[in-house]
Amino acid sequence: MGTRALEIVRFNKRYYIRYHRLDGYCRGLGTKIVARIPTDTQAYREWLQRKRDRYVEHERRLEEHIYSRCGESDSEQDDASFCQFVLLPSELPQLNQLDFEYVYILNLDCEVFTVNFGAHWKLSSIPRDDVWRLAMADSMYAYKPTLSLDACPEEMMASLALEYSRRDAKLDFDSRVVNPMVEINNPGQALLARVLTEVLLKHKDEIIRFGREWHPSSFPFRELIFAIVSIASGQASFHSFPARFCHPRDCLRLNCDTHHLPDLTGWFDQEWAGNHAPLLDFGSMSHWPGEAAGVSPNETMYWLEDVLVSLVLVIDDKAVGEAASWGIEQGHDNFQVTILSMFEVAFAEVSTSGTTGEPYITYTKPIKLSPLDPDYCMSTHPRERPERKPGMGVQQAWGERIMQSNCTGTMARIRSQFPGVCALVNFFSVASSRRAAVMSAGPPFPPEIYSRLLDFVDYDTWKSCCVVSPAFRRLPLANIDLMT
Repeated sequence: MGTRALEIVRFNKRYYIRYHRLDGYCRGLGTKIVARIPTDTQAYREWLQRKRDRYVEHERRLEEHIYSRCGESDSEQDDASFCQFVLLPSELPQLNQLDFEYVYILNLDCEVFTVNFGAHWKLSSIPRDDVWRLAMADSMYAYKPTLSLDACPEEMMASLALEYSRRDAKLDFDSRVVNPMVEINNPGQALLARVLTEVLLKHKDEIIRFGREWHPSSFPFRELIFAIVSIASGQASFHSFPARFCHPRDCLRLNCDTHHLPDLTGWFDQEWAGNHAPLLDFGSMSHWPGEAAGVSPNETMYWLEDVLVSLVLVIDDKAVGEAASWGIEQGHDNFQVTILSMFEVAFAEVSTSGTTGEPYITYTKPIKLSPLDPDYCMSTHPRERPERKPGMGVQQAWGERIMQSNCTGTMARIRSQFPGVCALVNFFSVASSRRAAVMSAGPPFPPEIYSRLLDFVDYDTWKSCCVVSPAFRRLPLANIDLMT
């Protein structure tokens, strides 16, 4: 039957995706996949090693012919070797551009077999004789499958989620708690906040499906957070595709004759990026020779525009203290800190006490970046999604429902549903103002001359003008234009 499905193999954190147009249901493709996995322990270990060896070779050839070719490719070699994959393998699979009803994931790293993102079995002990299929059930949460404890023993189930620790309230510094500012006061900040909400909306499904598997040092975590802080700080540049009637990547119209982005890419060429080509595609493992994939720093703590950025699983007072200690060890005594998890953000300012000469921290408690919550994620153990029995109602994940609505239509909605985004934009705006305050006393010409000149500058020059001086900074902030 015409049931579409994805067959995915995860190896070395990368997802290799094959697309099936027919017989994708559990009794078809699912049964075939399970039947290939040996039940004998020794045969299973040998099969697992052969699979891993095969994907080591896939990874080597991808690195040689695709990932490190700087936007150039040998089309014949690419087609011959990688046409079996519907998307370029990545650690951040963006599956919404594909039309599917079932998903089967063989996780060779964690040895887990997953169906539809929420039903997880240990790869070495999947129930046979269709018991695995009959064990799948609807959970109390809408559109999130689980496994029935009545049909499948718990020892056969698995979890992919990292353990989130309890919040630690210990902070070994003199400190006080303040509230973050979430009011947006000028058009430039409103634009950045709006763009940030679109980033979170774009990747909400990836976060729900895989977010609990990401460690702060992992590629998806680092890339997403770096994109967020780069936009919030005003360091990101904006580029639009040529005007067209459909989205070049997400278009699913069967009769669309418009030119779309190729599946096996990793870079935008001159047709799509103009003078910026080759432009790296977000989430792609492609890279320049000799460099690591992605654009984010490899560390979980780094400086961005004189602000210390710290990536953590759970934000608590301990995380604030560790970030402050790291900044002090770097030789700083007065600086600002933002601590981000995949779901929350907190802020701190480290200064020197005027009485004791010791570090003093002013900080906020964590606030939500978006309506999403860690409990919405599907990588957790199936028992965290109890089976829905007859007569039981469906529990709604209201944060997900909110993100499916018009939650970004006004600044009031953004402020109420994405408070962390608004606070992050304000935080970096304050940091830029302070940086401008220590620059030169002011420009040599009258402000009205510069106000006219700002009508003709490009975006990079506009950003530079924001840190010339406090008086000069007010001019570009009041002169916002979406330039193409």
